[in-house]
Amino acid sequence: MKKLTKNILLPLEYLEGKDRTEDNYFEGGGVQDPLFSNELKIWIEEDESFDENQERFIKSELCQINIGGSKRSLFEFGKYLIALSEYETEDLRYSRINNTTG
Repeated sequence: MKKLTKNILLPLEYLEGKDRTEDNYFEGGGVQDPLFSNELKIWIEEDESFDENQERFIKSELCQINIGGSKRSLFEFGKYLIALSEYETEDLRYSRINNTTG
């Protein structure tokens, strides 16, 4: 199988807010929610295997994250994740993905 490379221009958008680090106050800033999230589905499944001795499925501690959606929703979600990884903040607590729309 041949490897192909595609370079794209990817503008990243951020929200701007006012920070007062001395008061531990961080307002506004962050990563814009991804577009077309209503066309995106994310679900987590716990891996399991069939145990012939017990004659039942046994769940393992491994999880699989599944992502599906339209081409544009997957692109926007990917852009969102890249923007999160590039986001610079003085708020040391900002290390989680949080979508304000749910």
